[in-house]
Amino acid sequence: MKFPLFRIPAAVAALLHSGACWYAATHPDGNFEWFPIMVIDFPVTLILYLFGPETMRAISPLLWFGVLGTLWWYFVVLTVTNITIERNALLRKIRKA
Repeated sequence: MKFPLFRIPAAVAALLHSGACWYAATHPDGNFEWFPIMVIDFPVTLILYLFGPETMRAISPLLWFGVLGTLWWYFVVLTVTNITIERNALLRKIRKA
């Protein structure tokens, strides 16, 4: 089974995000270590805050941001890539006509 090339940017974004989460989890700097992750994962952060601060404290941030944030970035980049591919195909079709 061949891995489609348009999924590579999404996989790279997910791997970079996972690495950032792993770094934040293994290099504690007080309360600041998760702040950059919370900023770049804004929708995930917002959803977690809607459930309440107890939710954030009950389970490790590595699980919340490592899983949900990584999935978020995978699907965001995959969606943007697919939209770009479709737009380019449409533009090529229009130019040929």
